[in-house]
Amino acid sequence: MEHFTLGLDIGITSIGWSVIDTDQGKLIDLGVHLFEEANPASDARSNRCARRGIRRRKWRKEQLRRAFIDFGVLSREEIEQPGYLSYTSDTDTLHRPKDETVYHLRKRALHEKVSLRELLLALYNICGTRGHFLMENVNFDSQEGITFDLFRERFYEVIVDVIEILDRATFEQTVLRPLFEQGKLPKKEITSLKNTGMTEDAEALMQVLCLLSGYKATLSKISESIALPDVSGTVDLLTLIKRDELNDFLEGIIELHDMVEVSKILQQYQYICEAAVDQLERVKEIYLLEKSDPAAYKEEVKAIHSKMKVTDPKHKLRVVKNIENKYPNGLYVKEARAILRKQRTFYPEQISDAFIEVCITIIRARIPYYIGPLSEQAKNAWLVKTGNFRYSYAYSAKSAVDEQESIRRWKLAMISHCTYLPEEYALAKGSFIAETANILNELNVLQAIDQNEDRYYLTMKDKLQVIDQLFLRNAKVAYSDVAQLLGLKSFGPKRRSGNQRFRAQYTLYHSIVALLPQLALHSITELFEHGDKVDTLEDLVLNINLFDEESSKETYLQEQMHLERSVAKKLSKLKSNGFYAFSRKFLMDTEMNEQGQSLLEALISDNCEEYTNEQMTLITQARDVQGNAIHFDSNKYMEKLEKDGRLSIDLLIENGKPFIPISRPVIRALNECFKLYEEIIQTYGVPARVVIETARDLKDSSRQGEVPARHFDNMSTLYNSLMNQLKQPEKKLYHHSLEDWEEISTYLTRNKQKVELYLRQNGLDMISGDPIDLHHLEEYEMDHILPRGFGDNSMDNLMLIHKTYNSAKGDRVPLEYIENDPVKNKSGKTITSGDFTRRVNELFELRMISEKKVKQLMLSSSEEAFGFINRNLVDTRYIIRELTAILRAYNTVHAYDTHIVSLRASFTAVYRQALRFRKNRDIGTQHHAHDAAIVSIADQVLSTYYPHYDERGNQKNYQNFLQMVKENTGKNEKEKSERSKLNTFIEIAYWKTYGNLPTQPDSLVSQIKATVPLYSIKAEKNYRGKFFDATIMTQKELKKLEKKGKTPLSIIGVNTDQHAFTGVNCAAVDFYKFTVNKGTKKEKKKHVAIHIPKVIIHPDGTIDKEKYIALIRDYYKVNELLDENGELKEYYFRLRVFKNDLIYNTGDRMIQKFNIGSIALKKLEMKHIYQFSYDDIYDQVAFMRKSLSIRYDFKLRHINPSGTKKFQDIDIYDMIHFCMDNLMDIHDREYHRESIVEYLEKETNFQTFLEKAAYVNLVVNRSCTPKAIFDRYRPSANSIKKEEQYVKIKSSILGIRYWINEDGALIINGPNGARQKYSKIKKEAFSWKICQSMVK
Repeated sequence: MEHFTLGLDIGITSIGWSVIDTDQGKLIDLGVHLFEEANPASDARSNRCARRGIRRRKWRKEQLRRAFIDFGVLSREEIEQPGYLSYTSDTDTLHRPKDETVYHLRKRALHEKVSLRELLLALYNICGTRGHFLMENVNFDSQEGITFDLFRERFYEVIVDVIEILDRATFEQTVLRPLFEQGKLPKKEITSLKNTGMTEDAEALMQVLCLLSGYKATLSKISESIALPDVSGTVDLLTLIKRDELNDFLEGIIELHDMVEVSKILQQYQYICEAAVDQLERVKEIYLLEKSDPAAYKEEVKAIHSKMKVTDPKHKLRVVKNIENKYPNGLYVKEARAILRKQRTFYPEQISDAFIEVCITIIRARIPYYIGPLSEQAKNAWLVKTGNFRYSYAYSAKSAVDEQESIRRWKLAMISHCTYLPEEYALAKGSFIAETANILNELNVLQAIDQNEDRYYLTMKDKLQVIDQLFLRNAKVAYSDVAQLLGLKSFGPKRRSGNQRFRAQYTLYHSIVALLPQLALHSITELFEHGDKVDTLEDLVLNINLFDEESSKETYLQEQMHLERSVAKKLSKLKSNGFYAFSRKFLMDTEMNEQGQSLLEALISDNCEEYTNEQMTLITQARDVQGNAIHFDSNKYMEKLEKDGRLSIDLLIENGKPFIPISRPVIRALNECFKLYEEIIQTYGVPARVVIETARDLKDSSRQGEVPARHFDNMSTLYNSLMNQLKQPEKKLYHHSLEDWEEISTYLTRNKQKVELYLRQNGLDMISGDPIDLHHLEEYEMDHILPRGFGDNSMDNLMLIHKTYNSAKGDRVPLEYIENDPVKNKSGKTITSGDFTRRVNELFELRMISEKKVKQLMLSSSEEAFGFINRNLVDTRYIIRELTAILRAYNTVHAYDTHIVSLRASFTAVYRQALRFRKNRDIGTQHHAHDAAIVSIADQVLSTYYPHYDERGNQKNYQNFLQMVKENTGKNEKEKSERSKLNTFIEIAYWKTYGNLPTQPDSLVSQIKATVPLYSIKAEKNYRGKFFDATIMTQKELKKLEKKGKTPLSIIGVNTDQHAFTGVNCAAVDFYKFTVNKGTKKEKKKHVAIHIPKVIIHPDGTIDKEKYIALIRDYYKVNELLDENGELKEYYFRLRVFKNDLIYNTGDRMIQKFNIGSIALKKLEMKHIYQFSYDDIYDQVAFMRKSLSIRYDFKLRHINPSGTKKFQDIDIYDMIHFCMDNLMDIHDREYHRESIVEYLEKETNFQTFLEKAAYVNLVVNRSCTPKAIFDRYRPSANSIKKEEQYVKIKSSILGIRYWINEDGALIINGPNGARQKYSKIKKEAFSWKICQSMVK
């Protein structure tokens, strides 16, 4: 093929692909590749942290035992007695302490003599818990403890980036102090803060106070940046505490909560054990309520359960170790010191001051994060050891560690690298240089209007003036400050609602120069002079960023940066985390354009009408002084690809860490895409174009920060929300004209979309502002905001206007129409752009429209609209930019002439509708391939009427094409809906591109619909990871289970009298086939499957031979597989099958995905493959639609226009049984009837009912379909007949397609053009390596 287009639809667990001959308009092939989502790094990190915590706790306890021995408090012989360190041991030689719990013992040890063993037990318990280190500056030995001053200081540190308190004195007296002293504020008092004037961020403050007071809050109302992506609606603090990972702001809120709680406890108790004992005594009283007052008992249990991470009716109520009782380490140290000092009065010779201090250092023991793992062999270790550790890091640091060299290495390991110049270190968050770039970038993208109401473009002089006189002098700058300084009528974003301050600011600069005034810049021009001030500022910011703890930060600033103690102490309280994508060299010393300007110089240059000096635009359109394009995003991959030449995971991971900031699931998706791309080239050659669409699950960061329209489950909720808002004092003046809900609801059936627009527009015509006549909705039309062929059919691109305005507006954007034509409302008033803008802003304030829709509505001209289109047609998400950069670098290295472009999914959805491709994710996986084909078609068709759309686009060509469309559509076009007009537009563009219509039998669309996509799935060969189910059995449960025989976990030595697990995860299954009763009449072939638990596989991938054979001998009891010496007869081995391998047995000939199965039940498990052609399903849908509409008299326009019934009018069960008995080909109806009814009975939409009915009809007659139809198939290994066998299929990543022919034979094919690109494996060599390829 000379030219072909590769279409890719990339998701987090799938890649759809298509190869289309561009010249001929022919489908070459298409397919779907599936893979399991990788576990997020947070899961692995939390497990790793748990393991590290266990190791360190074990080490601390070991050091405590060592201290008791070294100081002669107890002998080694005593301590090493079995059960000596167990609190519950009660033997002839060791007696259980008389105290009910260890907390009671700790309390007793504070006041009276305990035995030395009991002393060790008490300290042992403290050592195992020892608390957190968040309140490191609090002196718990003093009477003050946590003071209001400390709480107040931390409160302001937490909220500084999201809330500014204007009247701190009043706020502290009336709000903050009562919160600290009482632990919560009444809800009424919180809501009353709205109009007090204490802050301009009242809504955010109220939500913060709600959280701290134990009420539910909406995180997005505090700030979109701190909202959690998987939390919608309201959330309370206890829910947040139970989460494993939170952002810094929410961690800070939890710390404030802990400060209040600890403060309350310290008012009542002096030591932790005293509080614990009272809590345990209280639980006794609660248990008594179970019989005396069940209702009260239930409430008490519910309250305790809310503070427990894991609740189980069989488990005790945990009131000591729960999410509420998180005490600082200082309190544990205080208690331990008090116990030791008290016991010294009884054991003066054994307990010395030195011994006490060693015990305290062990309990305090914390390895500084800048030292890292204490083993130099640990992964990513930077520690430089000079000796051995003893007792704790603090005790032995001077003799055991070269701390300064370790810190130097730590810094190099922690500092991120520049995204565009990978050899350079990135600038830290808070960097003066990076924040200057951010400020300039925001200045450049905002709109300036002069006193004549004309657009004004900032000059370099303006920008210098703004930074020097505003940003260098003020921590926060408002848009109005810039307008006033420059004499403008207005300055800021086009929508005038919401926050009116700059997002960009100097976050650390003002705090630093307040303490070190000698570092203050008099003008931003000093930045370009490369002076010492900026170097010192950057060094300070970097160290503020890197050091987490105030104490270590303070020490470093004093000792290494030679600052005075008072200054270092105050600077250490400043916080900043993370790094920017840019390095200093990239911002200041790298040429970006033909004038040789750096990025910072280009940002500060004069703005003009032709282009915006916007940061990402400058980078993506960068050129050298000769005018050649510079692909900065590809450069970082070029060096790697020039060495290897392959697309591999090494491009994404470096030194065990992601090379770019993406998650593990995304890394896996991209790595699979790399494999597929190389296989496409190997099979079909080099594509002329690659067109990419990414699924929603590859998270879109390009829209982060944009405010969406509020979502409503139904229209009545939308109406009620709107009416409630319009009653609020500040919104009473908003223009609106809404009928009563009873009236509105009557129009929902026929005009649901129009009614939603009616509500979201406050009942007003979007153009004129006139009330919409609900009783004559036919007079109003849904108009697309963007020119035809570019927008989608979502609410973000639709508005409801009178048809006279729609006709006059044409394909212009609303403001262009209003500003160029005399648009008048019903009363004859001329509509101004100001009227329209106010209406848009009001709707946004009500959250009836999204920020994206505001941007589209506020486009002022066709030129501006096409600029918006150019930016929004192409998917510019970070992950897409990086994938494109990698593929571009790969193509450059191999001299491939391939053009790569990515289209937004919302745009291709319009094409899916116009080409009549329905999408239902619940009826197979083929839709991934269809999406890939549609995105290729959309690319080609779009290029027909808007050439070079991914670069700048040809607007003139579009206007000519639009004129041609108008000439070809005829007069009845005006009568069509906007959706029909758009569909017609795309059909004509398709015809212009391919020379036929999509509905014609030989069209490209028809070819795609008739083809079953190729299928492939990634086998899961990872033998590491989670070994067991998390559930731990009691010894009683284990003994009960083993009455029937030893469990596999007992046989391989996992389940013992110390611990037992309920289940085990297996890596693969080995298949064996052998003959029994050979030479007799009872001779027969026997199949056996041996599961391989992950726990018996060594880190190098070697299977533990002894344990594997033990399973065969003692669990599966298949001694035929072992010789007389107990060795494995490897010649009986057939296959090793991993999860998601494709497998079939020669009897049923049904290819399925292998799913390991259950070692406990000795069962295999397989899953069907559900992938069909589009026509396979929708031909049956068409047949059933016609039959059912006639049978039940449904009103359907082209089939039964005179029908009187709706789908909801019919008894769903009658319809299901009619389909099964008359329309579906089911071999055993009664066997599957119940399952089919269950599958279809909840459908409320006729179309999805038909799709699912057609889908189940294609699946139900498969030979191994279980009764539940979509359930897993669970055979035993020996359930197949003796002459049959299992066969494993190995294919390329492009996959296979298969079918049963008329003779009953299984036919398998690889990709078109390479149909033999697969193999059937009936027997392979046995290996004690689980997977040879992985080990290599």
